[in-house]
Amino acid sequence: MKIVVITFGFLVTLVGLAGIIAPQQLRRVLGNWSGRPRFLFAVIIRLVFGALLLSEIMDLRFPALMKVIGGISFFAGVVLLLIGQERLDQLIAWWLQRSDAILRVSTIFATAFGLFLIYVAI
Repeated sequence: MKIVVITFGFLVTLVGLAGIIAPQQLRRVLGNWSGRPRFLFAVIIRLVFGALLLSEIMDLRFPALMKVIGGISFFAGVVLLLIGQERLDQLIAWWLQRSDAILRVSTIFATAFGLFLIYVAI
């Protein structure tokens, strides 16, 4: 299952790099993808990723930290379910209205997180 964590880390890194290099393109893609599919994707990814980390912590570096990150991810999926699609859409719209500099900084964190996931799984 390490390969799933590595794959997820790689995808997060790619999205982060896209935001650093071309925030307008990321803004366009995320802005055009809305509604129920985006909401379900956001919830399912967090729940599945959180469960995956919690089940695989002994195979990863920093198991205590991975347990915390897995728990946060799973909890975030539950919170998204509770706040609903409309509020998630509002939150994403708000984030996409930020300046390119803010998008770049936030996607730097996404890139770092993706690279960290790759590191803990190799």
